Amino acid sequence: MRARAMVVCSAGVAALAGAPAAMGQWWWPPEMGVDPPCVGPASSVTITLSGSFPDACVPNAADVVRGTGTIDLNTRREPPPGFCLQVISTWSLPVIVGTLPAGTYAVYATHYRDGAPVTDRALLGMFTVNPSCGGGCYPNCDGSTQAPVLNVLDFTCFLQRFAAGDAYANCDASTAAPTLNVQDFTCFLQKFAAGCP
Repeated sequence: MRARAMVVCSAGVAALAGAPAAMGQWWWPPEMGVDPPCVGPASSVTITLSGSFPDACVPNAADVVRGTGTIDLNTRREPPPGFCLQVISTWSLPVIVGTLPAGTYAVYATHYRDGAPVTDRALLGMFTVNPSCGGGCYPNCDGSTQAPVLNVLDFTCFLQRFAAGDAYANCDASTAAPTLNVQDFTCFLQKFAAGCP
């Protein structure tokens, strides 16, 4: 179990008491969610970071650095805070990564203050860009192109993928086991009702 570090404000900037920069903290790493759940090469990828933070100056911006098979999310607070209320705060930050070529990607995150890292570079998880996921319209499970592209065959396709344990069926991008559950059916129905652009 990790010990909680005490946070103090010094010279208007929150600093970790007794902890040098780039050290692991109880509040790091954050949780990661990927949208859409089934990422195709034509899909615009959004990675959402979330968790608890030791003060009210939660991360609200991130730089995206793409490497070969890696995505680094360097989070920060913009504008830099002058004062941070010392209260544990929940946070969520969607980061648009855009389209990616087919392949598997490891996602890392580091938190910065004043241009310097204050946490370790942490591996959050991995996801795959799979050509079988098709374009950016998630409920078009069977990838059909003839109108109407959304039809009963998409429900059959979703059921088959759910039964097979396919990552595509994790419509709500949940990470707690079991990741495939009744909420994924509700999510699929909502996306189907919303239609394709």
